[in-house]
Amino acid sequence: MANEVYIGARTLSDLYLGLDIDAAYVGSRDFVATVAGPTILRPIADVAIQSNTTGSYADIDEAVPDNSDFFACTRTNFNYNIFQLTSTADPNDSTNHKLRYTAVVSGGSGSIVPRLYEGGTVIWEGASQSIATTDTEYEVTIPTGDIDSITDYTDLRLGFRCSYMGFGGSVRIIQAEFEIP
Repeated sequence: MANEVYIGARTLSDLYLGLDIDAAYVGSRDFVATVAGPTILRPIADVAIQSNTTGSYADIDEAVPDNSDFFACTRTNFNYNIFQLTSTADPNDSTNHKLRYTAVVSGGSGSIVPRLYEGGTVIWEGASQSIATTDTEYEVTIPTGDIDSITDYTDLRLGFRCSYMGFGGSVRIIQAEFEIP
């Protein structure tokens, strides 16, 4: 069982780990402690949206990608579309911070350059990612050195700069999230 730790204890008062855990009674004297998993931050507001786009944060905030709604770029953006993320406490761990987004291009070719911001400050900028013509999830682990510069996890933002070449189509972001340990 993932994220579960067996702990032999007669009562919860016998159990002290100093961790944030959920414990469940499973027998006459045993407990199973479930260690909390990663935290997922999702878009909760539009911060800066370019004029050649359609959609909003509400189109990319779902837990499971839903291609019936999306944020679309109909031509190349020279600026970033920026979305405020849900806030959380500092995990005090700079490893395994992952940006995931699901995207597709229709009617041409396109790419996305992702960014992570703290307020108006760029924390990290990813490489340009060519986007497939079928719904595809892209995942990037952000380097520890960049994550170390975050001081306020309550003001994180995701940015996407889209490039689109074609006629009558778009680069579509279907879902986006930021995972921290």
